[in-house]
Amino acid sequence: NANLPHPTHHVTLTFNKAPVRAFMNQFNKSLTMNSPEMLEQYSEALKRFGRALNRALFNNAAHRHNKSILMIPVFEGLQSDKTPHVHVSIQVPREKLIAFQDKADAAWKAASPFAGRTHTEIIFDSYGANYYNSKQSVFTDRQSIDFDSVLLPKS
Repeated sequence: NANLPHPTHHVTLTFNKAPVRAFMNQFNKSLTMNSPEMLEQYSEALKRFGRALNRALFNNAAHRHNKSILMIPVFEGLQSDKTPHVHVSIQVPREKLIAFQDKADAAWKAASPFAGRTHTEIIFDSYGANYYNSKQSVFTDRQSIDFDSVLLPKS
């Protein structure tokens, strides 16, 4: 259905290992990049990213009129020997497309001291892009979709 919200962009958010390791070294117990405590930190960063991107796209209307984008973040690289990163499906309203990449970069840098690179692609093939974004969400031994950070569009 053309009226249903659907992602228009795929954004990959990475974590910079140096500040992540510096944060982990502050604690006596040994943390890994994939430990539950670190995943909590990443999840909080994703919530801040969503709020910052909403503000960047909608300005004060994000708060005053409860405007919101569609944002579905999926963690990848949660295996113990991998470096986590996040694939985010985002619906960007047509009138807000100008400088979206710059706004996503700035929102990610503002959201987390662990922010690494961002990579943004426009979705031309929604089936292929959605498959790619969700390929790590089908495991029963871990939750890959960060449901606490999902944003749904509001009118």
